[in-house]
Amino acid sequence: MKQIAGKMTCTYHVCDKSCVNGLCIAPGTQADCVACKKDYYISYTPTECLPCDISCNRCTGSGNRNCINCAKSSYLEGNICVYCGDNYIYKDGKCQCDKGFFLKNGECLADCGEGYFKNLKHKRCVACHSDCSICTSLEECQACVSGFRLF
Repeated sequence: MKQIAGKMTCTYHVCDKSCVNGLCIAPGTQADCVACKKDYYISYTPTECLPCDISCNRCTGSGNRNCINCAKSSYLEGNICVYCGDNYIYKDGKCQCDKGFFLKNGECLADCGEGYFKNLKHKRCVACHSDCSICTSLEECQACVSGFRLF
């Protein structure tokens, strides 16, 4: 037994998975956790660990207005996590397409579609030359639009 925050606790019993390092007063429950794991916050009525809003990695209370740290595709503005969108990450101070995705018309896509090629350097879908229906760059056409042919 050891004393934590004025309460006696054992370190050998199993606490709820939301409690940090097995530190709780009532084994096997969320009740009386001494500290909470990532994605949870401590509530004192009753004392228990409750899940943070899905947009938060760490929080001080319920809802998206109590975030300390955000999930991968969100960024912190004040205490609010702002969601970048599907297939985005927040990196270098801005929302960017996640690895393997390319920006086209404001969306991050895995496949740019016919008439576009993947610009790996800028992570964007770029339109092929107007005579080309399938290309790997502006200079390299693999299939032509109707009425044109490769040579």
